[in-house]
Amino acid sequence: MKNNFLRLICIGLVLMMALAVFAGCKNDGKEENTTNGNQNDETDDGNLDNLPSNLNFGGQVFKVYSWTEAKDLDWYGEFSAELVNGAVYESREYVAERLGIVFEHTTQAGHWAGRETFITNLENSINNGDTFDLVSQYTPAAAVGAMKGLYQDLNQVGYLDFDQPWWPGNIKESCSIGDKVYFCSGDLSQTGITEMGTVIVNLDMWEDLTIAESIYDVVLGYDWTLEKMMTLTLGLTGESETAADQKYALIFGGGGVADHIFYGSGMTFVTHDSDGLLQMSEDLETQKAIDLYEDIRELVTNYADVGKLDSATSIGTTFVESKALMYMSLRLLDVQTYLLDADFDYAVVPYPMYDDEQEEYYSIAGYSVSMFSVPVTAANSDMTGAVMEAMGSSGYETITPAVYEQAFRLRYMQNPQNAELLDIIHDSIIYDSGRIFADDIAMYNLFRNAFYDDYKEWTTLKATYQNGDIWRINIEKVNLKLG
Repeated sequence: MKNNFLRLICIGLVLMMALAVFAGCKNDGKEENTTNGNQNDETDDGNLDNLPSNLNFGGQVFKVYSWTEAKDLDWYGEFSAELVNGAVYESREYVAERLGIVFEHTTQAGHWAGRETFITNLENSINNGDTFDLVSQYTPAAAVGAMKGLYQDLNQVGYLDFDQPWWPGNIKESCSIGDKVYFCSGDLSQTGITEMGTVIVNLDMWEDLTIAESIYDVVLGYDWTLEKMMTLTLGLTGESETAADQKYALIFGGGGVADHIFYGSGMTFVTHDSDGLLQMSEDLETQKAIDLYEDIRELVTNYADVGKLDSATSIGTTFVESKALMYMSLRLLDVQTYLLDADFDYAVVPYPMYDDEQEEYYSIAGYSVSMFSVPVTAANSDMTGAVMEAMGSSGYETITPAVYEQAFRLRYMQNPQNAELLDIIHDSIIYDSGRIFADDIAMYNLFRNAFYDDYKEWTTLKATYQNGDIWRINIEKVNLKLG
């Protein structure tokens, strides 16, 4: 396991207390930090990364082009006593001081509806001779920018070390095309944590419904499968005469939940061939894929105590008011947004495995993760690599623990199983180019069709894409451009 978040939470609590007293100062607490087998040893200058202790760029302006929707999440501009915002500010200030740089930001709306405009503006800036050192962007926008030839291969950028724990376990492998990587994410952005998909369980309701097995025992015993979840929980809350009185075993908001169920089953849209190029995953040709598609449809349509609600209603009203046992959430951020003052205990667990033959949990993060790229016109790509690595190691020590502490407050200290569950989720995060290249490969919504009112049978759906030939053609175009 790359990470040990229970230990990081303890570090984070100390760091956050120091932050409140010594705002804007370098974190002195790291000098007394000890290590264990799951933690990197510190260098002589008190940092976890392997950057040279005398690395300094002499006040160089470091230009960042970032998407507006995540600017405060990634680049909080002024000190805040609020836990996570303060941690982001302190981390960025520390990196700037340590490396002798001055951050300068240009922002542009860049979420789903604005991703093309975001990249077009970047392309125009590059063509006009303007230079940026780093791009921070919405996940599908990163793929668009790569296909336009705007980004360098990160494998050729100095100082980046993807073996370090602040980079997700498979980020380099899954985002590579041939031997090239054009974008990445990690602990340099809190979005890699806040966008993790989770299932949130109301522990008080679990106990009141006298469910035979503890959710902790089931999940930590690797017995948490789709069938087990349905067997333990469906039918316990019954069907009410009115919608207002209905209590649910399970609620979710939107077809995006299908992505998490699909990846939780251990399948992917694309894999790599022997040359490291993308190819359509054989998973999509299996009976397992067909069965899962039909299982999702059955879950959505056949149970009175399964609620297909909009996201805000699901978490903001129904779950908060203890009218649902479980909420299939698209992001951990829901906990921070809606549950900080909840009057019931809850656990955050991974999406279930497909069956008991599966040995590991698999999780994904939503599209609102910030992906980072180095533009082809960056004046000093090694400087950018050093800044990214320093941001990653600093975020790993400060931002990530703060996010978890804010999400759970003292729940970590009261129940270490919560930290163990988040270890599992964080360490099981996978990335899939078949999903990231939402525009150019266009496979991302395949299993979402099971949620839609205009549902199509699997064979009809596959025929729409010429039994996969359209995807194969799209994948080959990506390989030819980027491989």
